[in-house]
Amino acid sequence: AVSTSGLTKYELAATGTPAILLSINSEDACLTNPFQTSKIANNLGVISEVSISKLSQMIVHLLSHPEERSTMSLAGPSIVDSNGTRRVTDTILAAA
Repeated sequence: AVSTSGLTKYELAATGTPAILLSINSEDACLTNPFQTSKIANNLGVISEVSISKLSQMIVHLLSHPEERSTMSLAGPSIVDSNGTRRVTDTILAAA
């Protein structure tokens, strides 16, 4: 997927969808760095600073490297598991 890096990045990670992320501002780009570091997605940075050529190159790269897509597919759900609400609820109930 090619997506902005807002909350959608968590949904892509949870579903194991390999992604190329573009941010709307530098603060959002910084929040997306851990996704790059964890090999969940490729973070291209702030969209206004990304050329069509750079985006195209990243798309071609990802399409031609199935092992990288596989790594992303496995890394996402291992870090973003969609069970945060249950963990928060369990913690609150345990403290009560």
